[in-house]
Amino acid sequence: MLALCVAVISFTSCNNGLESTADPATQPIAGKTYRETAPGGDAYSQLTFHMNYKCTLVGKQVGKDPVTNSNFEWWMSPNDPNVVVRYAQGTYDTETGESLSGKTFLSGSYDATTKTVTLTGGFRGEQATYIMTEVQ
Repeated sequence: MLALCVAVISFTSCNNGLESTADPATQPIAGKTYRETAPGGDAYSQLTFHMNYKCTLVGKQVGKDPVTNSNFEWWMSPNDPNVVVRYAQGTYDTETGESLSGKTFLSGSYDATTKTVTLTGGFRGEQATYIMTEVQ
């Protein structure tokens, strides 16, 4: 969870988003928000999969305000449970200057039965698995 929080504040982007619209009938994460909450409930990681394929990450650490980063895009093939979250075009690591455009940040799958998204990945080589449940 800490890796996601660090990623939220570690880079910047231009807003060169995708122009198509997702289909919730075949891409069930479209327009929905998923969250993994740490024990105690004071910290969480949250992803919102917008209809225009943009993705917003919100990270909250214990004792700190939530931090939001919208420098992501998501993809899910129609009727396929696999999900990929990539850095949006024009995204750069603010510490190294490296272009992150199009690189995979998280990948995994959607489970329609449990309404969860399980994603693995991270920032700067820190790998973690996140099991996020749909927020009602």
